[in-house]
Amino acid sequence: MGFATSVQYVYQFITILVCNHLLMSLAGDLGVAVFGIVFNVALLASSAYDAVSMALQPMVSTFNGERNNGNIRDSLQEAFRVTTAVSVFLTVVLLLFPQQVCFAFGLRGAAELAAGTGAVRIYAAGILFSGVNMLMTYYYQALEKESMSFLLFTLRNFVFFLSFSLLLGRVGMSAFWWIYPATETATLLVMILYNRKKKSWTYLKPDDGNVYTAFLYSGTADLGCVEREVDAYMEQRGASHQQTYFVSMMVEEVCGVILSKAFHAQDGYIQLTIVPQDDGDITLHLRDNAKEFNPFALNTDGISLERETGLDAIGIKVIKTRAKDFFYRRYAGFNTLVVRI
Repeated sequence: MGFATSVQYVYQFITILVCNHLLMSLAGDLGVAVFGIVFNVALLASSAYDAVSMALQPMVSTFNGERNNGNIRDSLQEAFRVTTAVSVFLTVVLLLFPQQVCFAFGLRGAAELAAGTGAVRIYAAGILFSGVNMLMTYYYQALEKESMSFLLFTLRNFVFFLSFSLLLGRVGMSAFWWIYPATETATLLVMILYNRKKKSWTYLKPDDGNVYTAFLYSGTADLGCVEREVDAYMEQRGASHQQTYFVSMMVEEVCGVILSKAFHAQDGYIQLTIVPQDDGDITLHLRDNAKEFNPFALNTDGISLERETGLDAIGIKVIKTRAKDFFYRRYAGFNTLVVRI
């Protein structure tokens, strides 16, 4: 992630430098001024798509860990609907009011407005494809398809953009602005061809029936029933006695603490998901819609059998000690806790 973040600025530096040099030779200060407008409009559109993509990414990452393919598809479809709506709105604004957009970003002269109007309208032709490319880049990153995400990012922000800049820059300034729709179209075509070859767009793992899922509702939760189901599931999986014991303990202790301390009078639920890993480990995912509450943040230093204090945290302390790793985050109104045993 650090490399990908840093290389983004390297790409941007090189492409801006090349474009400024080309436009100075084509149209002088006028070309550079118009490029600044188009670049700012592109940043504005990218900010909108970034917002959608960055909202999608942690949800896909969470659902992917839970092997919840249905929620991933629903989230992706909703993100596509929002992206399409944003694209239509931006396209209409840029096509109908290009002069006002240029004026808002500082172009004043008649020649500048004329050149800027044409450039903004050409840029608008690639907006929808731009949104799709950005959304899918974030999506593949959330699925831990880093190589594909980085490939799309590099093609879109460097290889294609730079290639079309050098190619169309030879034709003239009026053709130069087509680098934006050409870059987005080429990137989308590569993604389509690659996905067609792989016979998948979503790259979701097939449902093999090995995942256990249960819902515990705050007002009617039968923790004992869920524990028995978990024990039967672990036995069916051929898990060791030690694994079964600690998984059952986590269900009892962690779910119990969440139900007793997080909801209070608020109605809500906990979604418990148990996912077996290829290396033999078991990953437990707890997701609830209670107020912000991290059960692993309970103070375990005050546990005292003599004074009978902190007894509700004994199980939490044992689980934290014996777990291979654990992770908590609060996002989009949900507490998510992942524990690997």
